[in-house]
Amino acid sequence: MVVSGVAAMLTGCHVSEAKPVWTNRDFVTRSPVVLAGGVVLLVGTKDGATKLWALGAGDGAVRWSTGLDRVADAGVGLVQAADMVFVVDDQTVAAFGIGDGQKRWLTRTIAPGTVDGLYVSTAPVSAGGKVLFAGKLWSRVVAVDAATGQAAWRTPANGDAEPQALAVHGDVVLSYGYNSVVASGLADGVQRWQLKIMKPAMNLLRDSVRLGPELGELVLAVDASTLLGIDRASGKERWRYQTKGPLSVGGSMSVIVLADGNHTIGIDPATGKARWTSDGSRAIAPLDGKSSLAISGSKAFVVSHADGKVLASASVSTKDDLRILAAAGNKVVFGDVEHTWLAAFDGGKLVLSEIGDHPRASGAVLTDRRFTDVQSVEAVTDGSMIVTQAKSGAINAYK
Repeated sequence: MVVSGVAAMLTGCHVSEAKPVWTNRDFVTRSPVVLAGGVVLLVGTKDGATKLWALGAGDGAVRWSTGLDRVADAGVGLVQAADMVFVVDDQTVAAFGIGDGQKRWLTRTIAPGTVDGLYVSTAPVSAGGKVLFAGKLWSRVVAVDAATGQAAWRTPANGDAEPQALAVHGDVVLSYGYNSVVASGLADGVQRWQLKIMKPAMNLLRDSVRLGPELGELVLAVDASTLLGIDRASGKERWRYQTKGPLSVGGSMSVIVLADGNHTIGIDPATGKARWTSDGSRAIAPLDGKSSLAISGSKAFVVSHADGKVLASASVSTKDDLRILAAAGNKVVFGDVEHTWLAAFDGGKLVLSEIGDHPRASGAVLTDRRFTDVQSVEAVTDGSMIVTQAKSGAINAYK
């Protein structure tokens, strides 16, 4: 089915300026931010001291801070599990209580002086009582016991470069690397399967294998302009969908929504066949389980998962390519190299607000790494708050 997105677009809404609930400009940030337990957690430098800081999610005031034993020049990664936050640099992992900032344990996962290390640009993942990290070399995955800090397992080197994304689907750890997807057991790290996506000589973008949403027993891998549906248990390719441009993936359990710059496409997860096709969008992100936000030119519009029809739209002023930066609940953050907007879809209405102190790039955002204007955009799972880190060093909270 082909529907005309342009014909279906509703009148664009007014774009206002989003006022932050609070702003904190005290830190030179060294990590992404994490929202958990009513606080915003980050590693930052203030008055020459680099610490782990907890700011109240409601007001941005400092709840506690604690010193760190080691902070690598490349910065650190953060991940939260239960009542702890884990701080990782290229050699060590430390665990702290979210409520009080007390250090629970510190472990050195990599021996001093070795060429291997932890790759903090790939976001760590917490699952099954373990904290998982990407190895800096040879596409290794390192697992640490969350309660004790003891090394649980590490996968063998497979010759690829560092994983560009990690995910846990059921009892399987998936690492997306230079030219392959590797599945390892969460309990023991033993490799279940490895699927080569492209020949290395043809893969010009090292991060072209990107993470798609989890769909039950189906694993998605995006390789440039191809979407692969992979069986989680066996690693066998179930289907592939080829497009003519770089892919952005959204959707839900019922439908996979693609944007390739030429078309917006609804894919049946079971067959990989197109259910509907509408006018083109460049990037897309899920909104509420029933619709996704799509970007095309200077327009942002909401696409129905059921039939691809446009439910609402709005325009922004831009002279550059727009990118999706983050999504949570019914909110999506998108922007270009100079501006950032917050889109909310509520009651069938699309509301756009421009965010000041424009974010800049690093870490686990939905866009590719060529877009270097975003440092960190984080959102709580219910979509009630968006927290950004800005070029100016400001940390802004929006509701």
